[in-house]
Amino acid sequence: EVAQTTRPPLKERRNPKKTDWTLFKEILSADKGLASLNSDTCTISTTEEIDAAAEYCLSALTRAFNKACPTTYIASEIKKPPWLTPEVVSAQRAVQTKH
Repeated sequence: EVAQTTRPPLKERRNPKKTDWTLFKEILSADKGLASLNSDTCTISTTEEIDAAAEYCLSALTRAFNKACPTTYIASEIKKPPWLTPEVVSAQRAVQTKH
């Protein structure tokens, strides 16, 4: 019987450098809730309304970022090769500083 090894789950990450900022702006521009907060008719008079508006802005920004920034997956642990000992690392640094 062949033993099955289980791989650790991949971690989901987003790289902001790869964000489609044009799409990000388009998503925010199309958000009617943000437009109403930015209008002259919007009146916020209590701390609860301020908190609600801030929560809405945060969720709108998060939704836009998640749609405009691609998801990448990385292994949960990157294993160093067995030959990469502290002595080898030290020797590599010594060579790099000489050049």
